[in-house]
Amino acid sequence: MNEQSSNFKFELIESPSILIKDKRALVIFPETQAFLGFSKSIASAFANRRSVPYSEIASVLIKNFNLSTESAIERTLLKIENAFSNAGVLKTTKKSLYPPQNGQEKIIDHAVMNLSITERCNLRCSHCYSDAGISASRKDEMNTKEITKIIDNFCKIGINRSTVDLAITGGEPLLRKDIIEIVQYVAKFQQKEKISKIMLNSNGILVDDSIANALANAKVHVAVSLDGSNPLTHEIIRGKGTFLPTIKGIKLLIDAGVWVGINMFVHNRNANDIENTLELAQKLGVKAFTCFNLLRVGRANPSNINNLLPERITDSSLYRIQHDILIRKPKKINLMKNSLFLNQLRRIRNRIPTRCGIGRHPTFYIRSNGDVYPCLAIYSKDYQIGNVKDTDLSQLWKFNRIYEKLANRNPITDERCGKCELRKFCGNGCPGENIQLTGQLMTPVNICKELKDGILELMWILAENPPYLSKKQLGPPPKQIIL
Repeated sequence: MNEQSSNFKFELIESPSILIKDKRALVIFPETQAFLGFSKSIASAFANRRSVPYSEIASVLIKNFNLSTESAIERTLLKIENAFSNAGVLKTTKKSLYPPQNGQEKIIDHAVMNLSITERCNLRCSHCYSDAGISASRKDEMNTKEITKIIDNFCKIGINRSTVDLAITGGEPLLRKDIIEIVQYVAKFQQKEKISKIMLNSNGILVDDSIANALANAKVHVAVSLDGSNPLTHEIIRGKGTFLPTIKGIKLLIDAGVWVGINMFVHNRNANDIENTLELAQKLGVKAFTCFNLLRVGRANPSNINNLLPERITDSSLYRIQHDILIRKPKKINLMKNSLFLNQLRRIRNRIPTRCGIGRHPTFYIRSNGDVYPCLAIYSKDYQIGNVKDTDLSQLWKFNRIYEKLANRNPITDERCGKCELRKFCGNGCPGENIQLTGQLMTPVNICKELKDGILELMWILAENPPYLSKKQLGPPPKQIIL
């Protein structure tokens, strides 16, 4: 390298943490909320240092990468400098491509309501968050008029917001005799653009031609739970004899022109069937496919002594399985472009903490008896914010301190998390899981490692520059380099 370059230094705005896996490494800037992927040899030179001479890195390149010409060394040093610059971690950087969020999620002005119209269900799945079943009481179920009033009030809250999403859930919504009437009523608001998207969550078994046609005419999206490509895996949770009726329901919906997405709940006994289930979803003609890890809430709470649920796999394992599938079959990205996995990759790339946005915008989980909670995972009396039979929905949103408490949760201020290099990436876990596992809102110590491993796995995946992640999928990314 020339004499002028030999006097240059990489001047970083903070000392990075280095995490090594085999011959690769992640260079993480905790305060800046940035990360880069490098080889172990290059990354090690930056460990706990804010100033590193070009000449030192040039020596690493000569020794480990057999770069012998001055021009090759200069080009590689420039690539490294650009990578740091794009990440916004050089002192001389004017503007990073992805400015840090300072530990806070960018607030998107939208409203979300999960409206449970019944706790009754034709199945009794071992992981159900709402403890639904065929024996669930319908005594306090809201009638059609009460449900339509809730929808009216929700749409008023959604005025002038960027997106307004409504999910009709249960139990099994199709057990309601007035389901078509409810769907047709909601559709009027979508036609007037007061609701952005209507989603109905179902196990698909009760779908018939009349229901399928009504959902198609109302332009309702339907999310169907399908946990495997065959009866053996699907029926582990859903129950014997449920696979074929579920497939039949999906086909009826698609034949009627309904937008159908598949939700697959993953555990240790069906994780090896994700790829085959994705293949089946594509053959059926569905529009979307996403994998959910089992939430430890409701019947899936480990404290449930009657729980016969299979074991939960780690988030990092679930991310890696999906990544490996997309490496082999990149065209499957079309079904997974809005999956939880891709959304988590986007959040890490865009420096947005992986926490949900609960409390920062109107979110409601309304039980069939009118009880209101901030989220379907936070089904706890301590976090009930009221009942829509007594109080208008807009009043519950504006004047309830539970939302404020949820919005202000921040791992950076927690003494257990303050020194972690991932503190600004971490979402502090699912608040619903935290509450049900420990009774506390902040992340339980016993799952911190799992949360951290999951975030790191997303970083490792991004640092590999997988070919299925195009600019179209993630937006223009900062250049990652692996040397």
